[in-house]
Amino acid sequence: MAGRIAIALVPLCAFVHCWGCMMAEPTHSLADRIPREVVGLRAEKDSVYDRSTLFDYIDGGAEPYLHYGFQRALVRRFVRPGQPAVTADVFDMGEARNAYGIFTFEREGDEAGIGQDSEFEGGFLRFWKGPLFVSVLAERDAPETRSAVLEIGRAVAGAITETGPRPEVVDRLPKPGLLPNRVRYFRDHLLLTYHYYIADANILHIGQQTEVALATYWTEKGNLRLLLVRYPTPQEAGAALAEFLKAYAPEATAGEGVQTEDGGWVMAERNEELLAIVFDAPSPEQARSLIQSTWATGGEGRP
Repeated sequence: MAGRIAIALVPLCAFVHCWGCMMAEPTHSLADRIPREVVGLRAEKDSVYDRSTLFDYIDGGAEPYLHYGFQRALVRRFVRPGQPAVTADVFDMGEARNAYGIFTFEREGDEAGIGQDSEFEGGFLRFWKGPLFVSVLAERDAPETRSAVLEIGRAVAGAITETGPRPEVVDRLPKPGLLPNRVRYFRDHLLLTYHYYIADANILHIGQQTEVALATYWTEKGNLRLLLVRYPTPQEAGAALAEFLKAYAPEATAGEGVQTEDGGWVMAERNEELLAIVFDAPSPEQARSLIQSTWATGGEGRP
């Protein structure tokens, strides 16, 4: 859990509003639908945060949420005498793809079967459903609190009536060798820099009109990365490919690999509005094979 944004451990501030007044349809009544008592733990008074106050709650960790389109958050703390409190944080991310994206931002743990995708590790539950991202965390990790965390998570997930599609660019990732917990989705150059540094400048022209999936694949000779970017038009994808090759791999051409100083291979290729780039491949053959598999994937998969 080291290095992760354990948001539920941050003390609450006194900024309190009516969640129902702030949430857009169809989640405006979510606060009323979430039970106020779960497995003997009772809810204290809710707190709500918006884009201007999120830093009061997640000091030093709010920026990724803002990059993913965060709108507002409901915080509900469940308590029972003699037992560690459990806090549920419900983040309205505006769109399902943003909720999925912030879920993937630090995804590491095993699937818990809650929401549309989830992870549960060390007593910390995270999941997304529709436009909402949820985290549930106990103040102290113990067998009894782990059970409470899961039950509260199920109660919150059951109160969320809306679902949403996973981003199509993610479903285009080939499945053989894919490490599902190492898939990241975003639409912001700064988030790419956080996960995998390419350049200070935005040479891939990544922005809100693009969709990006960064995936890690296992091979016997080491892991490699696949960066898949969907642009609004084939022309924009072509322009990004040209700038990437010029700035990052001037010796390479589209569809032909180049070996970097650390011994790995890089290869980039465009297919209509999609741009695929393989990094750290053990050989040019493996890079080419992964790109060809990407073009052959129809989008029905689920990492």
